[in-house]
Amino acid sequence: MSIEEARVNHPDSVFAIRMIKMKLTDFPEEILNYPNLRALDLTKNKLTKIPQNLNQLQKLEILTLSKNRLQIFPIVICSMPNLKSISLSNNIITNMPTCIQYLTQLEHLDIFNTQIDSFPSELALLKNLKTFDARGILFGREFQQTWEERLSNTKIKFDAPCNCIE
Repeated sequence: MSIEEARVNHPDSVFAIRMIKMKLTDFPEEILNYPNLRALDLTKNKLTKIPQNLNQLQKLEILTLSKNRLQIFPIVICSMPNLKSISLSNNIITNMPTCIQYLTQLEHLDIFNTQIDSFPSELALLKNLKTFDARGILFGREFQQTWEERLSNTKIKFDAPCNCIE
């Protein structure tokens, strides 16, 4: 549902919003007016940041921010404990924060084709994580093996290991 479609509905009855390929450069603040939102998809826009008050959407379970221009992992996400799926693929994010450990319900994490070159040890605390897509990033064999052991109950997708210095 787009924002335009959502406006004709009562805010409490909107559970999903998709705003794909809209060339958004700023996060549409009106999204925060939908307290029961469960899924938000802002794929293929030009967003460079996410507002610190995104955590108002406490019922949000699926957050898709793929193919934007994010350079920093949005820390506000860590204060959204009901998130089950996060996709940050195809952004230029370079690091993952230690606060990731607070996403105890997280089942799917997609960082495909980002520039994240290491993971905080706290990532291993995500016991509900079922799938983790880290393809498109060069990691050495030892690094991959370490994380496959730490996240032994998670299906991790890595590309073939590189012959790079670890």
